[in-house]
Amino acid sequence: MSNPVKVLVVHRHERTLKLIADMMESRGCFPKITSSGSEGVGFAQDPEVNLVLADADIHNMTARDFVTQVKCSRPQLPVVLMVHYHGDRDSGADREINPPDLNNELDNIVILARRSALSFS
Repeated sequence: MSNPVKVLVVHRHERTLKLIADMMESRGCFPKITSSGSEGVGFAQDPEVNLVLADADIHNMTARDFVTQVKCSRPQLPVVLMVHYHGDRDSGADREINPPDLNNELDNIVILARRSALSFS
């Protein structure tokens, strides 16, 4: 089996964070979770983080600001944004998904994280 990857998950609801973390762990990933956008930007600086999965509706910043700040320091780090409304789109994220599709999209997200891990090693 390939090496586990570290995925940063940013979501404002604790129950949703736990659910996503469990789903990531079941796919061989190590999730790092936070409900704070600014804390998430800080955690994204960790060179061991291979992908960021964030909700567009996060605490203390807009989705666009979050993506911009992450990409400013780590432009190659993939950011996947869970968007709820058309206005959330065009955030600068590498990929945007609808939250109801998350379970179906997780395998593709894990593949993207694994590719990122290989490119950083």
